[in-house]
Amino acid sequence: MKAKKKSTKTTLVDADHVVSAHPSAPLNDALKALEEEGVVAALRSTKEGIADLLLNTDHSLSIKLAVVYGAGLIVEADDEEWHSLCAAEEWADHPKLKPDRSDPFRAVLRMAVGFDGRKADSTVHRYYKALSPLFREKVPAIELPRLIREAGGIEKMRQRPARTVEVGGPAAVMETVSTTKETTDFKAWIRVEPIADNVTKIEIVKLKPRKAK
Repeated sequence: MKAKKKSTKTTLVDADHVVSAHPSAPLNDALKALEEEGVVAALRSTKEGIADLLLNTDHSLSIKLAVVYGAGLIVEADDEEWHSLCAAEEWADHPKLKPDRSDPFRAVLRMAVGFDGRKADSTVHRYYKALSPLFREKVPAIELPRLIREAGGIEKMRQRPARTVEVGGPAAVMETVSTTKETTDFKAWIRVEPIADNVTKIEIVKLKPRKAK
């Protein structure tokens, strides 16, 4: 299969307006190095001190996690980088932890944190729980140190309630939703409210079944 282009590159640092909005040279340099050196080399270089992030809000340490997160964005979109990650020698002695293409963020976390038994397992789990909601929303990697700092650290970020989605609508619409017995395509008119208290409210104003072709 033909490798995809590194479509996440502008998500990291190479857009001029993103760089100017974030004047942290160490952060910009770290993410540029990730793009230039490749995912595997960057993840190997983050291992030293990355476990300290759990109890530390220091900016220099949060940069390491931004690099890992950025690596996840890259391997999700780039088949060549994904295959390079899977071919790394670190996985050879840990076949049960083999990277899963459907979960690239967990794979880069494991590569960065390492394979040192339960301690490493716990660290991967904590990082994943704290940051996977941001990864699903494709928050730019360059935003991570600020978000970590504002949350009071990774551990406090991990302890925050999970984001949820509440779906509502007129009675007739909700009856259609609740009584649908099989997968059905609809045209929908929806209203989405800005997230508040980790809840996004969605109102389905109108549903109309698509005509069968």
